Amino acid sequence: MTRKSLATFGIAVALGCVGCGTRADNYPLVAEQRNEDRRSIDAAADHPFVVLAFSGGGSRAAALAAGVTSRLDGITYQTPSGRRRLSQDIAVVSSVSGGSVYATYLALKGASAEQAKAFQQKIADFDGIGYLAGRGLNPVTWIRLQLQSRTRVDVLQEMLGDLLETNATLATLNRPNQPLFLLNASDLVSGQVFSFDPRTLDDLCMNFDQTPLTLATTASAAFPIAFTPVLLQNQSYVDMAGCPSRQIPAGDWRAQLTEPEARYINLESFRVARYRDSLRAGRYGNSMGDPEPFRSPRYVRLVDGGVIDNLGLTAVRREFFTGNSPAFLPQLVTDRKLRHLVIIVVNARSDPLSPLDASNEYVRIPSFALAVGGALVDSASSGSASTFRGFVLNLLADRAVLLKEGNPGAEFEIYPIDIDFDQLPDSTAAERTRLNTVKSIGTSWTLDPGDVPLVDSVGGELLWRHPCFIKLVADLGAQGTPDPNARPIEGLPCPWPTVAQSR
Repeated sequence: MTRKSLATFGIAVALGCVGCGTRADNYPLVAEQRNEDRRSIDAAADHPFVVLAFSGGGSRAAALAAGVTSRLDGITYQTPSGRRRLSQDIAVVSSVSGGSVYATYLALKGASAEQAKAFQQKIADFDGIGYLAGRGLNPVTWIRLQLQSRTRVDVLQEMLGDLLETNATLATLNRPNQPLFLLNASDLVSGQVFSFDPRTLDDLCMNFDQTPLTLATTASAAFPIAFTPVLLQNQSYVDMAGCPSRQIPAGDWRAQLTEPEARYINLESFRVARYRDSLRAGRYGNSMGDPEPFRSPRYVRLVDGGVIDNLGLTAVRREFFTGNSPAFLPQLVTDRKLRHLVIIVVNARSDPLSPLDASNEYVRIPSFALAVGGALVDSASSGSASTFRGFVLNLLADRAVLLKEGNPGAEFEIYPIDIDFDQLPDSTAAERTRLNTVKSIGTSWTLDPGDVPLVDSVGGELLWRHPCFIKLVADLGAQGTPDPNARPIEGLPCPWPTVAQSR
């Protein structure tokens, strides 16, 4: 075990029994109040609709997400109203864990290259493990948490607040003409993706604008074992009137619960509807006759979003097909606001060498916990490559349906761009060394000197090597400076070939 790994496990042990009587976070809507959704997206046919999805991976993931975003700010193209930066076209940002830390900073500071570099410097200089260890081993912290009925996840929230230098609330995300930010956690009990947005907090009768921004970031990054879950109190079960003024879910949600064929037509939509119905205490439309909820979640426990979906694509898919979302795809098509749909997935998956490969020794609890928190989650992230492919194939199928229905706005291009360390070249000894070095950067809140410049360089190289990114730049007639190491892959189609085409 490395020094940083030992420190991480030590923090969990030191604070493991602190705050056993946990106080739930609670920012309830008052009577006759509902969450006003003020979000909107600057979508238009003369500029791309860019979706960014940031994976987990601690400080490594945050640095990589910032590096890729900074490259978008350096690319400009001509529109009827003047030159425009590609960073201005970011429409949706979906993130988990370490990626959510940068997504939060992006929401606070914007997408300029200067701010991205400033964030990377913060990450390079920040000793998060030292921060957590210093408080985890301090008896004053134990006493304070006990008196306040808090747990070690609150120390993580304090750390993220210090790193991001903010006391902002989620109202920061609830503004027009800015990207749609989706900070995603995992519901520990239901196994569902939990996105911090006005609709979901309406389900809990929870005030979106008053909830601390770092609470959502912390929930997204609270990896099990190392940190206790973020605990939310569900006001739907406290106020048995069911928050009468809150929003009614868009679409025929109740039909998905009451009509037997609905679960065969779209099982995943049925499960989401059932989950949200349980959050609302079975009162979807505040009307009589709703089915009894399958669970009664008076409290919701949230852990790291990467446990369920380490790319954040589940939340993107939901936004694309939720009727009252600013990113509702059919409406964008109908309004002819979509010409270039760009999906950039930044996957900071690590793949370090392990001494367990050459040992038959019994795996002790610290090593086992670290393997679960590192290798297994990273392996799931590796499997996300097929998830991304399925996501894009579904989009292609959705576009085909819209075209078949005679909707001319559906004639938009899709540019799927995945950033993954395994895409780096490895034909020479130097290339293999670089590849192994970047893949061996651990999942931690403390990075070694040189880690951030390496991750940044790799992010820029992978973006400028990607066939779909090269096609996007060409289609826009854009100008930008490719990274020095980037050698585009010639002859590959965008999107990738189908099975029939590849034979």
